[in-house]
Amino acid sequence: MSRRASEFDGLPRHELNTGFHWKRAPGPFRRISEEQSLAYAKQGFFILEDAFDSAKVAEVIAEIDPLEAKNEVSLRAREGGGLSIERAGEITFTNQLSGRSPRLREFCSGEIFRDLAHDLLGPNVHLYVDQSVYKKPGTEQNFPWHQDNGYQYIEPQHYLTCWVALTDTDESNGCPWVLPGVHRLGTVHHQHSDLGWVCAKDPEDAVPAPVRAG
Repeated sequence: MSRRASEFDGLPRHELNTGFHWKRAPGPFRRISEEQSLAYAKQGFFILEDAFDSAKVAEVIAEIDPLEAKNEVSLRAREGGGLSIERAGEITFTNQLSGRSPRLREFCSGEIFRDLAHDLLGPNVHLYVDQSVYKKPGTEQNFPWHQDNGYQYIEPQHYLTCWVALTDTDESNGCPWVLPGVHRLGTVHHQHSDLGWVCAKDPEDAVPAPVRAG
């Protein structure tokens, strides 16, 4: 059971977050069920099983891998082997894939993502960022608790992150963790650290979201 947003009032709002009010898209829905819509409204996430088959996942990986490899080489050439929150051999962020590969552009603008955006946000949406995140075996540092809007603050604050697993993930190898209900506060205050922007430290009510590839 998720906690109500009022119970997270110890998390101060982002300084630009004024007057935010959470609202649930009313439907009718193209892709999701009523139960999934309610889960998103209450918890801030749900898992859409088997969105993509193994062939599509393999196609996406084949398109991303060469781009990520170039990013890895670039990082290794830098002093210290890193840039901002990227670290060679540990974690890489390869950005704007849809502008670098026709197949990835087709993937990002595909029917599934269009339907999810329609069902969870409404009919008028824009894609403003896409990226791959490769968290590699042996990484010792945890990635800090954050909201995506803590990195790139945008308005309106009703935004949607679609996280596609390219490999099976669970608590042992880096699956997502979520703090249910915080999304209803809008963007909360973030502090900068060497590992990235941070909005919470070791929250007790965090829940894992293990997912299979696709």
